[in-house]
Formats: sequence, structure tokens, C-alpha cells
Amino acid sequence: MFNLLSELWQTDDKGEFKRKTYAAHLLRSGYAVTLSNHVDPLAASNWFQALPLIETLQEMGIPLNLMTRFGKDEHTQELFSLLKQPTPIYVSVPTLNAEIARKCEPGAPLPEQRLEYIKQAIALGHPVNVGINPVIPGWIDDRDLMAKTFKEIGVWGVCLGKIHLSKDQIANMSEREQKNLGDRAIEAASRRHKDPELNELYKAVEAACDKYGLHIYTAQQGRYSKFFEHEKRLASKGFPLMQEFVNHCHKTKKSGDLVVWGEFHDFFAPHLPKGVWNLREHVNSTTRIRVLNEKKVPQRMDYSQLLWHGWQYTEIGFCPANVDCFAWAGDPLDAKKNVWTTLLDDLDLPILVFKPEGTNGQAFTKEHKL
Repeated sequence: MFNLLSELWQTDDKGEFKRKTYAAHLLRSGYAVTLSNHVDPLAASNWFQALPLIETLQEMGIPLNLMTRFGKDEHTQELFSLLKQPTPIYVSVPTLNAEIARKCEPGAPLPEQRLEYIKQAIALGHPVNVGINPVIPGWIDDRDLMAKTFKEIGVWGVCLGKIHLSKDQIANMSEREQKNLGDRAIEAASRRHKDPELNELYKAVEAACDKYGLHIYTAQQGRYSKFFEHEKRLASKGFPLMQEFVNHCHKTKKSGDLVVWGEFHDFFAPHLPKGVWNLREHVNSTTRIRVLNEKKVPQRMDYSQLLWHGWQYTEIGFCPANVDCFAWAGDPLDAKKNVWTTLLDDLDLPILVFKPEGTNGQAFTKEHKL
């Protein structure tokens, strides 16, 4: 990363940029850097690299978003001293129970200390969202108190997600890790969508956050939300979000209104980087390679092509039909077997129907006025 930053603006004998990668293009264009959705920048094994990187990015005027559970006090205070402008910070706080956190988040500050750092960050002008992600049975003693606590210290929004672990992930956990997580949590993680207790807890946590006016976000939600307001406001450039399109539909449509490919494309495409890049990297980690090959999704394409593939194929995570307020317009062929015919527009592309009340997991709706 440091090599990339040091050569970011260097040119060759032809006057062209030495670094021609997509990452270099985005950095030169002013897009924000997020640290990090893979490793915590303030973890004991990362802070000695992360803090100099943050300082360098600040000096170069490259905006930041930070994702962290914080770290040792001296490293956290150094982080605060490095941030010269308001910086959105996302802090994971899945439990306020110190005993659980001590076992399952070894090395991270305990919840009480994390809350104190959140208050410090907000006092310094940094907007904070919190992640109760994942929601885990047994980890939340009082969801009402949890939401109230976040609101009282100035948290803007809460990201919610159900616990999910694959069989391979569980198998690779040590006996101690499994014991600390607990049999009940592992069971819920294995049956994420079919676990009644987990679903009930999730809804209760969501209701508590609503009660105290916290802005809620969860992947593929169909509700209106201002969760990302600060990230969008503080970055000179940023990728348009599916949540923004959901908000747009809530503002401009009523239940049963149609959404066609052209509207979807024209909402996103003008705000995405131009040019042909290796954009399949956007979906490689969330979609099986076999599916991408079957759908003939190329490695290199522009964003209009990527949007075109995403519009049609629900196997691709950002397909809008996966969002809870959209369903395909269709006619039932066999209601008992849930077999439908998809209705197409003049371009032979599927048509979406806006359902602000939610689709209840249904992929199709006959309420399409066609």
C-alpha cells in the first residue's frame, strides 16, 4: 500500500501515470478508503502498520472511513490525534456483557471502554455507527437498554446482521473457540433464517433501535434509512449505494409501482467510475465462480455492463430483486409449487415491482398492473 501511495502521482516518459491499476485510479479520483472490513486497524497485530498508513492518507488528503473495535488506549488516542477532519467510524459492539466479550473478543477493549471511546470520537466531531452484527442469542441481556445506551452517547445508526457460520467455519474453530461461543450460538449460526429464537431476538433488537431513533441498516433491507448519511456527506466521492436507490423509490413511488432497467441504470451509472476495469472482483467473493461463468459475466467490463448483469441475476448479491422491497413482476403458473413466469419489458429484461411493505422473502409478485 505504501508503495502504491508513494508512486500514485508519478508519471513515465510519456506523461502517463506510472500506476495504472484500478485502485490507483480510485485514489487519484478522490474516493474514500475504508479501513477495514477484513482486519481491525487497531488490533495488536495491525496498529503499527495502520497508524502510519492513516497518517499518510490524511496528509495526502484521501478521505477515510474506519471500522474498528478500538485497541490499547495509547493507540486509540494516537488515532484520534491523527484524524484532522471528521471521519466516519464504525464500531462493533455486539454485546454489553463484559464476560462474553472477554471470552469471544480476546484482546479487544471491553464494551464499557468501547462506549467511552465512542463518546470521545463523537466529541471530536467524528460520526459513529455501531454494529450489533452479528446478533447472537445469549449475548444481549437487555436490548432496550442497549439501544438507549447507544442513543444517549450520540451514536447515529446501528448495523444489524444475524449470526451465520458455515460448516467449514465451525469445523475450523478450536474447541476453546466453540466453547466460548456456546452451543446455542453455534446452533443459531447454522440455522440463521430458520431459528425462531434468533429471528425473534433480531426483530426485538430492531424494534428497540427504532424506538430510540437510531438509523438502521442491514444488508438487502427494503426500509428507508439514513444510516450512510455521514459517509456520503464527508467523502468527496463515493460509490452510489443500493440503500440510496431504496430511499429514492420510497420517495418517488407507491406500492405496486414498476421499476425498469433504465431507471435502475440511470440512477447508478452517472455516479460510477468510467472505463473498463476488472470489475468481476466486485462479485467474485459473494457469488460462486461457476455461476458467474454460466452467466457469462466477464472479468473486464464497465459499470453499465456490471449493472446489467446484476439487474437480471439474483445469484449476484446486489441484484435489486434480493432487496426486501422489490419483487419480479410475474404471473403464477403453479401456485402450489411456486412456479412463475417472469414478465419482461421491450428489451427482454425483467421488471421489478416496488413493495415498500416488504416482500416476505417472495421473489415474484402478481401485483404488477401489467
